[in-house]
Amino acid sequence: MKRIAVIGAGGWGTALSLTLARLGHTVKLWAYEAEVAESISARRENELFLPGIPIPESVVATNDLGAALEGAEIIVTAVPSHVCRGLYERMLTHLLPEMTLVSATKGLETERLLRMSEVIAEVTGPKFAPCLAVLSGPSFAREVACGQPTAIVVASDDRPTARLIQQEFSSSSLRLYT
Repeated sequence: MKRIAVIGAGGWGTALSLTLARLGHTVKLWAYEAEVAESISARRENELFLPGIPIPESVVATNDLGAALEGAEIIVTAVPSHVCRGLYERMLTHLLPEMTLVSATKGLETERLLRMSEVIAEVTGPKFAPCLAVLSGPSFAREVACGQPTAIVVASDDRPTARLIQQEFSSSSLRLYT
């Protein structure tokens, strides 16, 4: 099992955290909003973004970005596209070349019309070339969180990285295709 940090505790990040925890991974979920991390820790529910869905004890919520990233083997970002660059700039001091980065962010960087994978590569490039994959596809956070059947795509320039994410993230209800 892997140590996974999910950066972004909106509906999609929370749903991915639930799925990964159910698969037996160690999951740290970073929330920008302190009240979201507190809600998850105290009541085991993301009352703001995914109300009514119980979150297992194995998902550790935090508002401390460094704590979320510490020891992670895989980092999943599920944040709004307009904050992706700034967030990766903040994360950079915590990132290591051996970490696999997975973008689950939808959309483009509005100013330069870059895909999130391009933004991430640009930010991390001076330090190291990232091992990077992207999740995409028609999906709804609540359906994934409830375990309803969903299929998404994992893409990467590196086939072993795509296969790793496919293997580690796929469950009986969430299927990833490379």
